[in-house]
Amino acid sequence: KNAWIEPVEENQFGFNGIYNVSIQCDEEIGDNKVNEIKSEVYQLLMQNRSLCTDFQDIKILQKDTLSISAQISLDSFVLGESVLAEVYQKIERTINPSVPFLEYDQMLAKGYTSLDLFTGPPVINGFIDEKDLKNKTNEIYISEIKELIENIEGVVSVDQIDIFKNGVKVFDDLIPFGDASYPSLEKNIQNYHTASERIIFFRN
Repeated sequence: KNAWIEPVEENQFGFNGIYNVSIQCDEEIGDNKVNEIKSEVYQLLMQNRSLCTDFQDIKILQKDTLSISAQISLDSFVLGESVLAEVYQKIERTINPSVPFLEYDQMLAKGYTSLDLFTGPPVINGFIDEKDLKNKTNEIYISEIKELIENIEGVVSVDQIDIFKNGVKVFDDLIPFGDASYPSLEKNIQNYHTASERIIFFRN
């Protein structure tokens, strides 16, 4: 789903060009696939690495599940189902921004040259503009989530909001994520009426 490559500033050999790799897998991937994925990633890196480059560690990130309990007031002209979907979509885009793949003509329009685009490993899924690359989410604020919801069309106010991380209520505004984990938003749509944490709408 995503990957981050970071330089190892201090290593036992004192070399430059040593990197760690963090992998965010699709969430339906089972534990039995982890070693297979790490092996495939290592082979891909070895086939395409630059001279004097090596990789110290390839790490499969573990998910930290976020769930939301909230009471939100809506105006009379919006559908609660549409607002719920947009709430989850906006939060997901914030904590796990996707990397867009672009066509050749799109990259040329951005100012890249053919030499830029075809220097490196073969392109499989499309081109990536380096400006679209984002760091892994290591923290988010509950107030930031609340503001995202308040800016959705049709939302009058967020009257109450609680965030749970791995089933435990977060009392601070800051929600941190470790180097070995990533945030995973639990979207209680299909099990809306039975979920212990859910978003409830009221008409203003």
